[in-house]
Amino acid sequence: MAPAGRKSWDVFAEILEKCNIVTTPGSGFGPGGEGFVRASAFGHRDNILEAVQRFQKVYGQQQH
Repeated sequence: MAPAGRKSWDVFAEILEKCNIVTTPGSGFGPGGEGFVRASAFGHRDNILEAVQRFQKVYGQQQH
C-alpha cells in the first residue's frame, strides 16, 4: 500500500530509484488500484530475498 496521499506512480518510481526493485503501480489496475503498488514474488528465491533486504535497508521495519 502506498503511503497516505501519495500516488502509486510516485511510489513506484521511488522504490525503483532507491531499491532497484520493479513494482507495478496500482493505478494500472483501474481507479480502485490507486494508492497501492504491487510486487511479484515470482522468480528465484535468492533474488526475492535480496529484493526484500534492499527494501528493508531503505524503508526499515515499518509499523502499521
